[in-house]
Amino acid sequence: MPAKPVSRFVAVNGVRLHYLDFAGDGPTAVLHHATGFHSWVWTPIAEALAGRYRVYAIDGRGHGDSDKPVDGYQWEAFVADFTAFVEFLDRRPVFGIGHSLGATATAGAAAARPDLFRAVVLLDPIFYPRESRTSLAGEHPIAAAARRRREVWGSHDEVFESYQGRGPFAKWRDDVLRLYVDHGFALENGGVRLKCPPPVEAQVYRMAASFDPWAAVERLRLPVLVVRGAQSTTFSAKDAAETARRLPDGKLVTLEGASHTFPMEQPGEVARAILDFAEKRL
Repeated sequence: MPAKPVSRFVAVNGVRLHYLDFAGDGPTAVLHHATGFHSWVWTPIAEALAGRYRVYAIDGRGHGDSDKPVDGYQWEAFVADFTAFVEFLDRRPVFGIGHSLGATATAGAAAARPDLFRAVVLLDPIFYPRESRTSLAGEHPIAAAARRRREVWGSHDEVFESYQGRGPFAKWRDDVLRLYVDHGFALENGGVRLKCPPPVEAQVYRMAASFDPWAAVERLRLPVLVVRGAQSTTFSAKDAAETARRLPDGKLVTLEGASHTFPMEQPGEVARAILDFAEKRL
């Protein structure tokens, strides 16, 4: 069995961020999760990468075991935090890998500081078309649902049984769902409480349209792998093709039968795509 990752903390930009050190040999890879998730859901992918890389996974502000300020969830803050974390590591340039929000933050950080990165992988990034960002400004359609999310449960098992095979978790592997639940809900007063508070998750969604990821894409000059879930309703086939077209050194891979949360549905396939890309491009 792979060794359990080591939990550590670092202070950046006025917040204390939690991260996991999965160890491993070789160049550094840094993983950033999606909105509402946390570092532990990367475990199967991180373990697969650890044979060739020294792997770290962070909890973004407001998520997992990182600090949860009342506000400050502009997507520029996630870009700045990811950049600061990479600067903190004495092992750069790094291989940046992100999913959804984490992919957008990775793209932003690599565009602003290409000296810190050797390549990036963008897994179903949030790249709203520029023409739709005005209509999405203000209340994001998912933000209201996030605010209504049930926060307190009787036990981890109750959460797992409620989520298993349903809604956005419908295709998740059971072992990854168990990681999400066990490390995403804190014990409290005989029950468990969601570590990413619904008001925080709602803020993150609401702030999404204020950030222009296309400006970052247009400045990326590093090798970039873009991976899309064929059934994703978040990152369209059109936007994925346009992203790849704008990248001087980009490659697009589509995973069949996969939704927006494919890193938790098909972690083995994701790890293989990343390692294949790294072998051919790096």
